[in-house]
Amino acid sequence: MKFGKVITAAAASGVLLSGAFMIAEEYTGHSAFAVTLSDNTKVDVKAKKGTVREILAANNISYNADDRVEPGLDTKVNGGEDIRIYKAREITIQDGETTTVRKTTYKKVEDILKELNITVGAEDKVTPGLKTEVAEVDTIKIARVGKTTQTVKEAIKFETKEEKDDTKYVDEVVTKTEGQDGEKEVTYSVVHEDGKEVSKEVVSEKIITEPTAKVVVVGTKQREGAQQAVAPASTETATTEAGTISTPATSYSKSSINK
Repeated sequence: MKFGKVITAAAASGVLLSGAFMIAEEYTGHSAFAVTLSDNTKVDVKAKKGTVREILAANNISYNADDRVEPGLDTKVNGGEDIRIYKAREITIQDGETTTVRKTTYKKVEDILKELNITVGAEDKVTPGLKTEVAEVDTIKIARVGKTTQTVKEAIKFETKEEKDDTKYVDEVVTKTEGQDGEKEVTYSVVHEDGKEVSKEVVSEKIITEPTAKVVVVGTKQREGAQQAVAPASTETATTEAGTISTPATSYSKSSINK
């Protein structure tokens, strides 16, 4: 009998990695447990009725502080209930700019975050997704998304208009009216991820001051002779007793030259 108890207790200790302990039936003065291993094999364990903590202790079944025991350790069981131990494992949580290593007994992301008391907002981005099981993933990333409203004053640039004036020459440009910028009040919806701006859209605009357009007068009249080519003046050469003289093409007589 003692030898059988030793074998049973040793088998129960080896079941910790599977984490499943089920109450199968009740014997005289004892409750019978079927220990389910990861390969679905079962080993019988006997203990008196009591709390989950007492039953595990009576069978030398150890667990760590980070492990999850269901029902809770102080829950009284009478027989027929399932007792399960879920071993804790490490997982990295990258929450914005902060990275920590925590321990969890769950596989689904939303359950892990709930167990670790990490709250996510409706706009926050979680990778992998909340419904994803991450038994093989060791990092969960949370991008904190926030929306703010920003109201600023901005300039409204003035435009420049031209007026044609046929009384002025084409090379004449005169400023008739100086331009003046206007002013408007703009409200933006700004989205931030982990404190960094990722998008910005206009919600409303309110004009405070209308801009004043700059008006310039531009001439259209062409200047006379501006496009005409200037022909070189022709010359005439005359030989006299005094020498050779070049003059504009005009008829001169020898007598007039000698004079």
